[in-house]
Amino acid sequence: MLKHAIARCRGHLGKKHGWLQGPVHRLNRTTLAAAYPSGMCRAIIKDVKRFVNLKSHFVESYYKCERCSMGRAELDSTEHSFIPGECRYARWPEGDDPRDKRKMIKEQQEKDYIMGKFKKEALLNEKVMRGKLAAHHAISFDSEQTAILKMCLVKLLAESVSKCEELGKKKGQHDYVHWLEDSVALSWG
Repeated sequence: MLKHAIARCRGHLGKKHGWLQGPVHRLNRTTLAAAYPSGMCRAIIKDVKRFVNLKSHFVESYYKCERCSMGRAELDSTEHSFIPGECRYARWPEGDDPRDKRKMIKEQQEKDYIMGKFKKEALLNEKVMRGKLAAHHAISFDSEQTAILKMCLVKLLAESVSKCEELGKKKGQHDYVHWLEDSVALSWG
């Protein structure tokens, strides 16, 4: 939180900035540029004082682990707690990491959305709703499951027809085997 030490260059009475390479009067230009003007030093001191005075109001140690919170001043006698969320060296057990859980929830929501969209499309499709489906008497479907199965069959048929038309335009004989390619229809299986 530098407030006083940050200042824009106001120019050098029309002179351009110099290069920081090479010697000037037997002195290295980089070394000469490392001199800190007293005004800049006072500004940095003001910013540090301001930070220390306001620290209790807005800054809190990120790590709760005693050794991690000490930073470079850590002692060899203090041990890391290795508790996830408190120590920088801690690791969540597989599947317990909150980031992984959020990612899995998001993926599941996307999958549910796509499946719901497919189901809605199946229930609104005229071909699906008019079509009749006969199955073995041991297999029973409710109306929603029947609509989804019919929609998968309609997708398979549409894909097959388009592939056959595409191959029909090409010359020569083709041995053609086709599997359902629609990923949403495949995931219902």
